[in-house]
Amino acid sequence: MKKTILFGLVALFHTLVACSSNVNQEFELSNPASVEVTDAQFVLTRADLGATSEATVPVVRDASGTLIPSQLDDMDQDGKWDEMAFVYTLAASQKVKVSVSWVKPAEYPVFPARSNVRFGYKAAGQPIASLDSYVLPMDIPWRPYPFQMDGIAWENDRVGYRQYFDGRNCRDVFGKRTTQIVLDSIGITKEGGVGDTYHVLSDWGRDILSVGNSFGAGGKALLVGDSLHRLGVLRYVPRNVIDSTRFTLINRGPVRGVFKVDYMGFQVNGQKVNVSEVVRIWAGRYGYENTVTLSDAPQGAQLVTGLVHNFNQLPYISETYDNKIVARMTHDQQTYDRVWWLGLAILMPKEDYQGEFDTPSTGADIPYTWCFKLKNPSAKYWVYSAWELDKPEFRDRQFFVDMIAREARVYAQPATIAKVK
Repeated sequence: MKKTILFGLVALFHTLVACSSNVNQEFELSNPASVEVTDAQFVLTRADLGATSEATVPVVRDASGTLIPSQLDDMDQDGKWDEMAFVYTLAASQKVKVSVSWVKPAEYPVFPARSNVRFGYKAAGQPIASLDSYVLPMDIPWRPYPFQMDGIAWENDRVGYRQYFDGRNCRDVFGKRTTQIVLDSIGITKEGGVGDTYHVLSDWGRDILSVGNSFGAGGKALLVGDSLHRLGVLRYVPRNVIDSTRFTLINRGPVRGVFKVDYMGFQVNGQKVNVSEVVRIWAGRYGYENTVTLSDAPQGAQLVTGLVHNFNQLPYISETYDNKIVARMTHDQQTYDRVWWLGLAILMPKEDYQGEFDTPSTGADIPYTWCFKLKNPSAKYWVYSAWELDKPEFRDRQFFVDMIAREARVYAQPATIAKVK
């Protein structure tokens, strides 16, 4: 009788261990493109890995057993990771095998940071802090101004961006001359207050794009009929036109920075509209990815993004690659006082591109912007910027166009990951 009970307990123990164990697996990475892909992007979900326990978390290793930098992202903010992201460089048409094993959360490796997301905010009497979430109040506190860089800033080891979090809703470019992560220390005065320290050329780089009242590099608005409506509360508008604007940090780390912005109850022609977007900036890219979703929109309303062209004197560049990716580019001295050469581009899947138009240089609420209509209710686009002080070759128009062509073909033929049976 005792032996029967003992055997039963042993069997139960092994069953519980089996049910709470995460299984090591092997995967194959494949590059279908005919060119090398530096820092190809890979994501494995909980379902892909069959994760059944919170006692261990996944890490990924190459064929030699060396750890590949990775991170775990809680995309739905429920307290559990949803995706493991990593990057890996693959030669043209190369296939390699990697393995996923499991470690205790306390033993998860620390990898060098190659991305950052910062919402710098200064509360009264407090030092500037980077917030993980923030809801714009009904009455914006313009004085004293609390935002380190006008709102959200994000970067990788190549380039940086920021978004004016109020109703201007445009996006600016930080040109970088270093691969180091820098946004935690700029926009702060010597006394520790909020201050514009980034419009001066420094060793790290500077704010380079002349934005004005345009979209900048990938800002958004809602097109209804012939009118563009900004998302959010403008500084000099006497009444609020949106219920709330919320920033939520998802993660920042060695592989990518991810955040979400929700615009809830935006009033357009007497109707309330909701817009949500998720921004990802991956290590190694000269740009960021934006996925935007529109709901409860008026009939005929359409999301629009675009590129500023107030200093642009050269022709626009329009290309479609592999009949899958639409690319729109400018290359000019599109910087303050036309000092430096800067390439700007927006890429999107062909099915998400719904046409384009130019806004006037004067007399428009959103002037001098090359605009691109997006597919409803959800669309994706990528924004790129390339500055000559980062890489002298970016002075050359064809060099920039060739880089965008390579990026577009990577999106048209993305690297894949598949479980090895």
